[in-house]
Amino acid sequence: MALMEYAAAAYGVGGYVYERRDSYRSRKAKKKSSPSRASLEDEIQQLRKKMEQTAAEQQSLTSEPVVEISSRLDAKINEYMKGKKS
Repeated sequence: MALMEYAAAAYGVGGYVYERRDSYRSRKAKKKSSPSRASLEDEIQQLRKKMEQTAAEQQSLTSEPVVEISSRLDAKINEYMKGKKS
């Protein structure tokens, strides 16, 4: 994934997802970003966290609410990557 390394592992019932944030933090600390880019990064982090919480509550990565949040997250990541190229 472009923003941070992402690893998935199943633990017991429901399967949980975790993030390796160490590499993301070090890259983020080195870069200075515009306020709009920073707010987009914040939106991405908030959506990711909401998706993870919903997946844990639903005990499914394929439930309708999780897929809906995931689609919104994909759109934000695409927007972020388009801005990164210009």
